[in-house]
Amino acid sequence: MLAGRIWWSPLVRPATLAATGGYLAGALGAGALAGSYGRLMLLGLALCAVGDVVGPGNFHHGMYAFLAAHLVFVPAFLIRARTEPAERTQVLVTTALVGSATVALMLWLYPYLSGVERIGILAYALVIAVFVLAAFTVRLRSLGARAAAVGAVVFYISDIFVANWEFVVTDSWNAFVAYPLYYSACLLLAASVFDQGRVSDTVRWRRRGFRAT
Repeated sequence: MLAGRIWWSPLVRPATLAATGGYLAGALGAGALAGSYGRLMLLGLALCAVGDVVGPGNFHHGMYAFLAAHLVFVPAFLIRARTEPAERTQVLVTTALVGSATVALMLWLYPYLSGVERIGILAYALVIAVFVLAAFTVRLRSLGARAAAVGAVVFYISDIFVANWEFVVTDSWNAFVAYPLYYSACLLLAASVFDQGRVSDTVRWRRRGFRAT
């Protein structure tokens, strides 16, 4: 963003690719390929990378790439929830908060949208809400689960600024908030895979009839 504003604009694309490569490398370095949770997270992050590449040229193509990413993240969280299920109170409170925020977001954006665009944006809002809810179906006991949950919330907030930028207040100051939040979210999601081996060990112990410690 600084390159685009005050430095040298040709640096924008390589800087973007470096940031995108950073969270992909982070996921691989944390051991994403070692388990099904990590592999799904890596696939979701790869779809985010597609959105990073195509989004600046076509907002809607980027949105669909991120939509696909969230649809991959959701089953990843549910896989983790099988061995680290959240308490009912956590799920209910998260559902109430995210549901309320999403309804408010839809009512806020609705007057600025039209036609088919309205359907696509509102569908995306629903999917990202499910994405956040899925992250909180996991008990927030392990560092990986907490990283994923915080990453999901930060991703959600970053998209609010993207929506404001695209449809409401079309000023580039939104980007100075949205992009740092977005890349932070991706790094947190990438980092969440580092302790998936512990989750796998828990599954094996339970299958053998032992209580996990």
